[in-house]
Amino acid sequence: MMQQFPIFVDLHVVPPLIIGDAPALAAKLRLLRKAAPLVDVIASKKAEWRAEFATDTGVCWLAEMDRQAAKAAIKGRPLVILDCEDESLNRFLVATARAYGVPVNVPDNRALSGFYLGAIVDRAPLIIGISTSGLAPVLGQALRARLESMLPRNYGRLAHFLADLRCRLSALTPARRRRFQHDMINGPAARHVLAGHPQLAEACADAALRRETRLQDHPKITLVACGSAAAARLPAPATEAIRQADHLLYEATIPPDVLDIARREVALTPVDDGWQVNHQHPALPAELLRRLRQQIDSGQEVVWLRAGQQAALGQQHPGSDPLVQQLCAAGLAVNVIPAVLPAPGKLGLSSGRISTPHDGAASAVWLQIGLPDAGYVAGDEPYYEVGHEPYHDPYHEVRR
Repeated sequence: MMQQFPIFVDLHVVPPLIIGDAPALAAKLRLLRKAAPLVDVIASKKAEWRAEFATDTGVCWLAEMDRQAAKAAIKGRPLVILDCEDESLNRFLVATARAYGVPVNVPDNRALSGFYLGAIVDRAPLIIGISTSGLAPVLGQALRARLESMLPRNYGRLAHFLADLRCRLSALTPARRRRFQHDMINGPAARHVLAGHPQLAEACADAALRRETRLQDHPKITLVACGSAAAARLPAPATEAIRQADHLLYEATIPPDVLDIARREVALTPVDDGWQVNHQHPALPAELLRRLRQQIDSGQEVVWLRAGQQAALGQQHPGSDPLVQQLCAAGLAVNVIPAVLPAPGKLGLSSGRISTPHDGAASAVWLQIGLPDAGYVAGDEPYYEVGHEPYHDPYHEVRR
């Protein structure tokens, strides 16, 4: 569980407050000035670091260091950072801030701090905050250095580009809007933005949007055969399907870290207890099928995470899977992602016939799954064959 909840605070409406003479407060003031147009300070004139900010019009010196003045200034602040170099006074002011509901930080004092100032990667308007909950700041700094080396200084331009683009995507469903923006981030448009060629980026976006609007949606439900695999063992297509889901159905033994992959806004539905399919005589509730159809028809991405033996059956023999058969019989297209990797060792192929009661043998498709006999390496994805043709896209659709 997270020890603190990360948030981003607007410092433009009410100025934050710094109280005390401790030299460490100079670094905090420099940091706050990067995000706040005005910072209020209560410090005595003997504070050596005052000279650094003597000409900074964004620093407002409220008063000399005074217990009552400091107490009165705390109320209503978005945050307070203080260190009076007096433990008793620090505790008094921290108690005052907490009584007013104001977040307070005392540098290098975890016991008195209600929030921490983590390492920051500034690619405004893109901001990345990194915290170790006050335990190991150097670890956060090391990660910050890595991220800064990965992200160009102008990476924030992409945020402006996507913000301008979003208003033109209103005709697409939410899932298609997300996919389109991912394509922009990972494609030539982003490279043009970062290279300082906005016209070329716009041309890429226009061409891609014209293609996207001509495409027809093929509503479907995606089944991901997770088994009991942890998130680290899921192949990339399974992980991406979970990330893009609007509605996630999951069985009881799905590990929590797999659910954590999903977007915060995802709707979660457990499919055990009253919802779970009876594997001997499966009977999906009519209300569940109605809801799934409604969500899929509205363009939502619906993903069902499966566990246990039925997951293995679904990935090896999709056509004989009772759940696949029922969903197809209800008129739903099904996308099967075999996410459970085969065991290490030599190539071991299993085949399954994909068909529904309404298709007949003529529409059967064979699926083969295995790994090269060089052996399994963490992160490897299985390959698939349909008939005798290599098929490297692990998405496999089963339709009526």
